Amino acid sequence: MTNLNYLETSGWLNSLKEGKCIDYNYHPLPWYSYPAIEFIEDKLKSDFRVFEYGSGQSTFWYADRVKQVISVEHNPDYFANISTYIPQNVKLVLREDRQRYVEEIQNYENGYFDVIIIDGIERIKCAEICGEKLSKNGWIVFDNSDREGNDRGVILLHYQGFKRIDFYGLVPSQRYKSCTSIFFQSDDFLSDLKLPSQKQSCLGISLGQAEAMDKRQNKNQGIQDNQILACYEAIKNQPYAAEVYQELGDLFYSQGQIEKSIRSYQKAIQLQPTLAVVYAKLGKIYSQKGQLQQAIAYYQEVITLEPTSAGIYWSIGEILQQQGRLFEAKIYQQKALEIKPDLMRKSYALNQLDLKLTSYLT
Repeated sequence: MTNLNYLETSGWLNSLKEGKCIDYNYHPLPWYSYPAIEFIEDKLKSDFRVFEYGSGQSTFWYADRVKQVISVEHNPDYFANISTYIPQNVKLVLREDRQRYVEEIQNYENGYFDVIIIDGIERIKCAEICGEKLSKNGWIVFDNSDREGNDRGVILLHYQGFKRIDFYGLVPSQRYKSCTSIFFQSDDFLSDLKLPSQKQSCLGISLGQAEAMDKRQNKNQGIQDNQILACYEAIKNQPYAAEVYQELGDLFYSQGQIEKSIRSYQKAIQLQPTLAVVYAKLGKIYSQKGQLQQAIAYYQEVITLEPTSAGIYWSIGEILQQQGRLFEAKIYQQKALEIKPDLMRKSYALNQLDLKLTSYLT
């Protein structure tokens, strides 16, 4: 059954528990209202340049989606913490002097940035000077625009010819409602949108999307039943065909018949012990069932067969974290990054593991 509890799928419950802005999968989120995050995420493009007044979880979130992030921070302690973990496409700048902080954006030519975020100190002054640095079809994210102290910044942007859309709603890690506003002069960035039913969000799926998924699954049920029957017929003729048992396991898994799926996969590796992909599938199933040692055992078989499986090393690390075995978890996750260094989100997660380990080392 599809999970439609938005407080869970958006990661809000996780963020409240952990006290930081994260989604359901513990990936970073901006500290904006959830409706603003939903609006922004599918309008970002991989070649975008982003300027941030104020760094944080949003820095990592944008870095995973755009070409370049320039983030200016005024707090030296916060800067020291964030700078340890920034991805390669982020330039983090410390400007303790408030005027230099505001003017950092002046180091770039007019029209250089596709998105500018006002989410730090001196928001009115930032709003006053940043507009000319925005590309023709760019837009400004002004967070906490509902605070009276920010009214003048909102008005200044209006005087510069910017239109505004306000997004009120719940925010990560808190129980209150806030407002994040988007300012733009050209609405061209709104002209090439996917249908709402096609939206892919880091905050989970909608009711309408879940209904469509259920319809497709019901339609596929009959097809899959016929495929299962075909597998049984194939097994009668070829009782030692491991790939048929693997296919049978896939079909049972897609129908939620987990125990039948396990038995089919186990029969496949009994017949052909070198099927690394089947060990990986069993590892995933046992991890989902909460049988973590069994999951690790199957994942270890994958590593034996395919030593460069970065995702498997990472999965073992995640299980070890759940078991509280943090030092072992870091070894496995570092190995995953050695094999595949461009795992940006996973690299961020490893940085969070470092923070957890700090309490053990101090």
